[in-house]
Amino acid sequence: MLWKSMEGEVGYAAAITIMIENEVKLLIYHGKGLSCLNPSDGKMIWNVPWPTSYGVNATTPIVDKDVIFHTSGYKMGCEALKITGSGYSVLWKNHVMEAQHSDPILIDGYIYGYSGESARNSGKFKCIELSTGKEMWSTSDIGQGTTTFADGYLICQDLKGNLFLVAPDPSGFKKIGEIKSAIKDVQNPAWTVPVVANGRLYLRFLQQLICYQLD
Repeated sequence: MLWKSMEGEVGYAAAITIMIENEVKLLIYHGKGLSCLNPSDGKMIWNVPWPTSYGVNATTPIVDKDVIFHTSGYKMGCEALKITGSGYSVLWKNHVMEAQHSDPILIDGYIYGYSGESARNSGKFKCIELSTGKEMWSTSDIGQGTTTFADGYLICQDLKGNLFLVAPDPSGFKKIGEIKSAIKDVQNPAWTVPVVANGRLYLRFLQQLICYQLD
C-alpha cells in the first residue's frame, strides 16, 4: 500500500483526474462532498461540502478546463466550481438539474442529461448552460434513464428499455428517432448505460445483452 486517505461515506462515483496548473490531481466524489487529492500521497488539497441523503453522490463530475460541474439527486441540485491552484470558488449553484446516478454529458459548452429519481420512468431531460447554470430547455418526452454520446448524437435509453436518438441543440429538444422496446421484457428499471463500439450499439438489462448494428 502506497497511501491511505480520507474517512467516512464513500459515495458511488468513480475517481477521475483533473489538470490543475499542469499537475494531475484526483477528484473523489464521496458521500459528503467532492474532494481534490494529490495522487502521489493522497493528501487532500480541498473539499467541497455536498452531503447528500444516504451518501448517494453517484454521477461522474464533469471537468472542462478549470471548471467542474457536479450534480446529485435528493433535492441537492447542481453546482459549477472555478478551480485554481490553491482552491475553488462557486460559479453558480441551483436545482435546475438533480441527477441521481445518470451521468450528464457536456457538448460545446452545454450540459445534457436526465434530472430526477432513477427508480421511476418519469423525469426531465434537460439542457443547461455550463457557464451560467441557465436552463435552455426541458422535456418529459423520453422518460427517465441513461444517455451516451456518439457520432454527434445523444442516445438515450429510458428505464423501460425504449431508445431515443436526440440531436444536441441548446435552442430546443430535437428527437430524431426512437426504438420502442429496444430491450424487451423489462420489469425493473434498466439502468445500464448504452455503449457504442465499432459501429454497434450494446444494451444490457440484468442477464440480457442486445446488440444493434448502426448504419
